[in-house]
Amino acid sequence: MEHTMAAGTTRKPQYRSAFTLLEMLISVSILALVITVITAALYSGIVVWEQAGGYGAGRMDAIVAIERLESDLGNSVPFFENNFSGNADSMSFTRLVHDDPGYQAVGRICLLQYEYDAKTKELKRRIADFSAGDAGDAGFETILSGVERMKLTYAEAPKTRTEAPLWGNSWTPGHGLPIAVGIEIEIIDGGRRSVMARTLLMAVRVEQIEKEGMNVSEQPTQKI
Repeated sequence: MEHTMAAGTTRKPQYRSAFTLLEMLISVSILALVITVITAALYSGIVVWEQAGGYGAGRMDAIVAIERLESDLGNSVPFFENNFSGNADSMSFTRLVHDDPGYQAVGRICLLQYEYDAKTKELKRRIADFSAGDAGDAGFETILSGVERMKLTYAEAPKTRTEAPLWGNSWTPGHGLPIAVGIEIEIIDGGRRSVMARTLLMAVRVEQIEKEGMNVSEQPTQKI
């Protein structure tokens, strides 16, 4: 349809521009795709954040338990027939316990026991005061839960400087103290399997170790 102008010219009618149905469908599809990508990325970030938070908790508990064992071994002392003994999943020894943080008073001689319970998957610790008799036995306490596996090894001092320390899975009383204890703990942390291993030096033998230049590292200090 054309309109006749006064000057004799013609003009096409003006129509309002608008989106077609095809353009609307394409726009909605692109918007839906963008929302899906953003939602997936956000969900993945939340999952990673939760896993990262849970991953550190179990590992930190294991580190605290190992450092507690290291502290006990650092204060171990020979005490008559109640000497050091141990196998792959437990050990017992005597240590000096100071009630005075300033170490001004004479410490007490106590029996320390560490034991791994495979049924409950717990690492347990027991301390008994010889001077207090049965009243000084506090029984076992759980210091680490969720332990899938634990292994203890013991290093015997070599006879000569040229020889390496002899590592074994057990230590019988009457042989004094080992120069080091190796511990390996396997836990499930944040859904991941984590293995921590460390070599703990016996404080009463450190001077001998340094003097003779022994290398008592049985395995890397840590492996994941």
